[in-house]
Amino acid sequence: MRSFSVSGPDVRHLFCDPGPALALLDKMEESAWTALAQGPLASAEWRKKALSAAGYEMPLEALREHVIMAFNLPPSQYQLHLQFMLPPLLPSHLGVFRSGAHFVHLRHFPLAYVREALKKMQAAGLAFPDASNLTAPELVQRISSTFSEIDYSRAHGVDMERLEKSNALLANYDPADFTHAVKGDEVTDKHTLKKIEGLSAKELDAADKLSLQGYGRPYVGGKPGGVYYSYARSPEPLPSLASKSSACGACDIGICTVA
Repeated sequence: MRSFSVSGPDVRHLFCDPGPALALLDKMEESAWTALAQGPLASAEWRKKALSAAGYEMPLEALREHVIMAFNLPPSQYQLHLQFMLPPLLPSHLGVFRSGAHFVHLRHFPLAYVREALKKMQAAGLAFPDASNLTAPELVQRISSTFSEIDYSRAHGVDMERLEKSNALLANYDPADFTHAVKGDEVTDKHTLKKIEGLSAKELDAADKLSLQGYGRPYVGGKPGGVYYSYARSPEPLPSLASKSSACGACDIGICTVA
């Protein structure tokens, strides 16, 4: 029995046609970095608040080395999209990560791993026409049986170790920014750690997300607003990863926006 099914393209489809897939990966990575470098990182105020003193002083290209880049399989959204994340994680997310529920083995596919496999396939003139039908373990097994030197578990471990070190280096948590503490599933007073009745960790997390997210500002009535985009593009075909005449007809993938 298959562990999942999806309706849109995801990281598996890249293995149908490695050459165009590598070009697409380069474009996605550069687009994501440009958005980060010209967005939050362009603000000295943001960097000083969000990053440690060491991180604040780093040149942009040095910060780029700390970005975690990966695909999810199954995907978080049913389209091909690149996870592009500069630490530090929020404390709540760090706790979930350390519990083993974030960046999960055989779901988190590091960009470096995907790119290495595609380069090997391109050099060998290989493709996996049925890649879109494989589960994550099957895809990893196919890659390792074809190229024994490519080890998913090692690549995943390297990414996790890098995340821990980068998070420790860049974290800049100010106790004054936190109104409560969470112990297990309980919301507590941050000074006494005594449980606060009537407020759940889930509700507190939802409030944090609304406070931190950039989407939908300015808020209207406490809810996201201002999301209408009034500059529509002219209709035209999206670039595709591979033509429908290729062995894997499912590989028609438009350029994806990344966050």
